[in-house]
Amino acid sequence: MHIYRIIITLALCINFITAEEIRLETVDTHAFTKPEPYHHAFSLLQEESQRLESKHKVEHLTNNSVPQDTNQHYLRHNDISLSESTTKATHIDTNDHLQKLTTTLQSLPEKSRPADIKQALDLIQQGQRAWDHIQEGNVYNAIITNIPDDQAKNISKSDYLIMKNAYNTNDATFWSIIKNDTNIQKKCTTLNIPFSLQSLTSLEQNMSLRALYADTNLANKDFLQSFKRAYQTAIVQVQWHLFAHAIIQDQAFTSGMITTKDPGHHLFKFLDGYAELVSPQYKLYNGTSLHSLLETKAYTRHSSHWKGQVNGNQLGIDIQDESNKPLVILPGNKSHLLFGTLKNDMVFLKWENYGTTLNPLEGDYSVIPHLKGYFEKHGKQDESTLHRREKIAPDITLVFNKLCSKPLTDAQIKYINTYGISGMIEMLKAYYPANLRTFENYLTQTKGYDPSTLSMRKGGEIILDHDKMSKSDQKTEFSIDDL
Repeated sequence: MHIYRIIITLALCINFITAEEIRLETVDTHAFTKPEPYHHAFSLLQEESQRLESKHKVEHLTNNSVPQDTNQHYLRHNDISLSESTTKATHIDTNDHLQKLTTTLQSLPEKSRPADIKQALDLIQQGQRAWDHIQEGNVYNAIITNIPDDQAKNISKSDYLIMKNAYNTNDATFWSIIKNDTNIQKKCTTLNIPFSLQSLTSLEQNMSLRALYADTNLANKDFLQSFKRAYQTAIVQVQWHLFAHAIIQDQAFTSGMITTKDPGHHLFKFLDGYAELVSPQYKLYNGTSLHSLLETKAYTRHSSHWKGQVNGNQLGIDIQDESNKPLVILPGNKSHLLFGTLKNDMVFLKWENYGTTLNPLEGDYSVIPHLKGYFEKHGKQDESTLHRREKIAPDITLVFNKLCSKPLTDAQIKYINTYGISGMIEMLKAYYPANLRTFENYLTQTKGYDPSTLSMRKGGEIILDHDKMSKSDQKTEFSIDDL
């Protein structure tokens, strides 16, 4: 009973955590340096990889091993050849980008600096390939090359096909595959999930049904475990890809929130697909349920971020080694990924030190240091420019207050607490249009915010330009053999 009392108490603490309200009052103005203009989208081309180290395979950032990236089994069992797959890249001076990435990674505080810069660059490059596959809706292609050859040789073509059906088909094709599957229908009935094309096309159930199909039909359960580990590796690679773009787009950070547009919800589905595979139906439970607190891999959770803007639940993934211990391999030397979607259809991600699990049977008490860290930081203003949260900087609040000739009403304050800088802009448009240009100039010229991000910006979060990551004037072919 004592353990359950502790669990209930911590659940109440988690439920207490809400986003801090923005205080619209006079504050001291801080000095900020205007960042340089954005560079073009990132690509590490073949000659740069060879310049670092020819045919180097991924070694990971800690002593805890993550499956290595190989491609022989992929070419044996699939129609798609990596040599035929192209990576999208704007025509750029790669030496400049490589130098910028290397210099920035080396200059990070020791606590956040990767132990081996070359290993970080390898993960970044693999992350770009995974990103390209994901943006094309080919989650399977982003995952399968992470399965080591010694495991791949024992996998049948039929099992490969099942996973390819689950993670590389569009909704209509996948529905045609499962609509007569009585085993899937029975499981959906048990879980009270509508078994229909409409259910499949919903963001809530799409990857849930795909994971259910894979788990039900896969004969080789060892392959399922290998696929899960390879899937986690792909998630890590994509996080490094995003971090690289934050650096290239002059938004380097050690602690912060990332948002980006997510056309087709490809990035969210990719993350959600892994969570559904390792923790089936996890989204059916809220963040303070006993199920979510006990879950050790993926779960819904509460956080202090994006109050009033989250579309559905906030979600968490614990990155773990094969012994189910935290694997400190995310950028900033973190091991937990917070993610979700916003009501404006953007996706948000944040890397953290700890998840929110409390499971005595598994010896996982990560929620305790997580809450400790939260309460230590609660109400404090981050002074470092390497801390990029969706909080409004005090000087922005000061400028905004001066541009509003009348005190704000409670309703207006609540609106700004929810929407932040974009809410301030809308309020100036409605009530003080003559002052709008002054405010926007301060945001873009003094703060250095990209003008294209103002309509979606809450505070100082990193807003990555999706087009710069995904579109190009030139396609460059990559092959893993070139690493």
